[in-house]
Amino acid sequence: MDGLVKADPANLEHLFQGFVNPRSPGRLFLLRGSPIVLRLSSYIAGLATLRGFSILVVDAANAADPLIVARLAQRAGCHPHDLQERIFVTRCFTVYQLEAFLLQDLEITFEERHLAGCIVNGATSLFEDANVRLGEGYRMMREMTNHLRSLCRQGRHILVTAADPPSEARRKGLHTPWLQAAEQSLRIELVGSGLRCIQEKPSGNGPRDSQYVIPGEQILPLWR
Repeated sequence: MDGLVKADPANLEHLFQGFVNPRSPGRLFLLRGSPIVLRLSSYIAGLATLRGFSILVVDAANAADPLIVARLAQRAGCHPHDLQERIFVTRCFTVYQLEAFLLQDLEITFEERHLAGCIVNGATSLFEDANVRLGEGYRMMREMTNHLRSLCRQGRHILVTAADPPSEARRKGLHTPWLQAAEQSLRIELVGSGLRCIQEKPSGNGPRDSQYVIPGEQILPLWR
């Protein structure tokens, strides 16, 4: 644990306060690393709705978990429905569905649903499929990142999660277009029941500025 410090306060709400408080300027966030990031998206969506905001989850990994939101609500003394009714979920099952929704439908969905933010969950998961040609996949992701950046410049708040692909997929680096486009990026590693958060963008002044530990007891809704 040398070189690691606890966030102040040590929780994801602090690290992603710009997303769960969408009154700040628009920004593109990236949360990548351990597959736990696919579950963290539900946790962060719940944090935003606890503040009264409406959030869209574009789920490209089939990993959105309403039980996480329900547990978060119960610990906050709220009825789960009060949070879940402010989370809208759209699922994409192919890279072409994902591209079409983000490029053609996302902007109007922001307006129609009066959304405070959007989470693109598992932005690289569908591109792990060997049937998706890598060159075509990177082209599609560059188009998506360019469009999302343009929405952020209009004041939109977008968080993208990207889980490391399994070794057998032999597709390392799928996160690269998203990392290049993001204004803030955290790499997440699972440490027991807690999380090690490595700040990639913006970079800190040294190891103690760029690495954080979130103890497991502070993210219990992820587990039980």
